[in-house]
Amino acid sequence: MANEQLVGNYDIIKSLKNDVGAFIRGETKIRPLARGIVMHWTAGGYRASNVDLDHYHYLVEPGAVLVGKFNVNSNRPPLLPNRYAEHTAKLNDLMIGVSMTGMFGAVPNNLGRFPLTKTQWDTSVDLCAELCHFFNLPVTERTVLGHCEVARVYGRPQGGKWDPWTQNKNWPWTIGKSVRQIGDEFRFNVEGKLEHLKNL
Repeated sequence: MANEQLVGNYDIIKSLKNDVGAFIRGETKIRPLARGIVMHWTAGGYRASNVDLDHYHYLVEPGAVLVGKFNVNSNRPPLLPNRYAEHTAKLNDLMIGVSMTGMFGAVPNNLGRFPLTKTQWDTSVDLCAELCHFFNLPVTERTVLGHCEVARVYGRPQGGKWDPWTQNKNWPWTIGKSVRQIGDEFRFNVEGKLEHLKNL
C-alpha cells in the first residue's frame, strides 16, 4: 500500500483490518501490534517525498493521507535494518510514526513557506483517534506524543528535535502556549474523537 492516497479514516482502518484478516486467515503469523504513536513534521514541503514514505507509517498532507512504505507491523521487534519505519531515535519498536508534511527551513520564530495547517492538525487528530481505537490504546503522554516530547517522557534524547508542537498562527489555540500545553491540547482533541468512536 506504499504511497496510496486514502480518502477518509475508514480506508486507513480498512487497511489495518486487512492486516488483521491476514493473521486470522493464517496468511501471516504476525498480529498487528502497537503501543503508541509519535507525531512529527517532515521538514520538507507539503508533498511527501520518497524519503518521507520510507520513514513514517502515515503522512498527513494538507489534502490527503498517504500510507508509507512500511506497515505498522514492520516496527514489531526484532527491528531489521532498512525493514521498518525509522522515525524516532531509540523509540521505534511498536511505535507508529505519523508525520505532517511541511516546515521546510522553519526556525522557532519563522515557520517558513510551509507551516503546518489547521487541516493537518484536524486530520492528524482524527487519524490518531482511529489508530488508538483500533489498537485499544489509551490517550496519554506515553501513547500519543510529539517528537519533541520523547526526551522528557521516555528519557531518550532526540538531538533537540522540536517537532511538531510549536506556536503557529494557523493553530491560533497554540499562541502563548508551551510545548507541553500544545501536546496536551492535541491529546485532549484525540480523546474527544476517541470517545465518539467508542460510542458508535
